[in-house]
Amino acid sequence: MAEIVREIPGAVGPLECLIDRPQTAPRAAVVFAHPLPIEGGTMHTKVVYQSAKALAEIGCVVLRFNFRGVGRSAGAWDEGRGEMDDYRTAVDYLAGAHPGLELWAAGFSFGS
Repeated sequence: MAEIVREIPGAVGPLECLIDRPQTAPRAAVVFAHPLPIEGGTMHTKVVYQSAKALAEIGCVVLRFNFRGVGRSAGAWDEGRGEMDDYRTAVDYLAGAHPGLELWAAGFSFGS
């Protein structure tokens, strides 16, 4: 279950992300979003990290990403509007990388 650090192109610049892969062929692709950025939420938040690992253990490829303005992601907090665009960008990226796999949306707190 190696983590691969990537940047994917976002609306206001690159979005930093990690991809957790299962040890077997994936059964689903999951985008997992983090809690409220202005309260310290990141893709490394404990619940997000542990959830991604659990999903990978049951056979899912999981993309975690930092919303705009968090970590190495470009941009600044946009009161939720731009962050919805960030989520759509992550979904589009993962769907394109894993065509034919069932796509799941997940998140914690703000990310849900």
